Amino acid sequence: AELELQKETLNGEIEVTKEELAAAEIEEQEQYEAMKLRIKYAYENGNVEYLDTIFSTSDLSDMVNKSEYVEQIYEYDSDMLEELISIRKKVADAQLKLETDLAAVEDIETEVNENKEAIEIMIEGKQVQANNYNNSIDDYEAQIAAIQADIDATLAFLNWCVTSETGVNGMCK
Repeated sequence: AELELQKETLNGEIEVTKEELAAAEIEEQEQYEAMKLRIKYAYENGNVEYLDTIFSTSDLSDMVNKSEYVEQIYEYDSDMLEELISIRKKVADAQLKLETDLAAVEDIETEVNENKEAIEIMIEGKQVQANNYNNSIDDYEAQIAAIQADIDATLAFLNWCVTSETGVNGMCK
């Protein structure tokens, strides 16, 4: 019963992990697509655009602002990459947990089956033992019936001897 409860608990955890894994995989795919789009844009427009943006101004304060803008884009790209790495780790962790939980359920099922087999063997042994006891009881009852028949015959003979004076051919004397 305890193993069945553990199995049910693990099966519940497995379902939750499967849902988390599916959500993480979707999130990973979305993040990956966003990164591909950003990389494609950077490739098509080239990194030269960053330099052009910074140096295309004549005003120092505008150049500083544009430099900060380029830095923000770089940080955004870096954050997206870190988030993708984090999501992939989350997916891998969820898959590992799922595999671990599935293995635990298989172990519990194996243990339950082994316990069932042991109990069935024990029951069969007890049934054989009970049948042997029943056969012994039947044998003892037959022996008791035979002894009772001998006792009854002896009592009948003794009764006859007591009621008759001499008995047959002097058997009672």
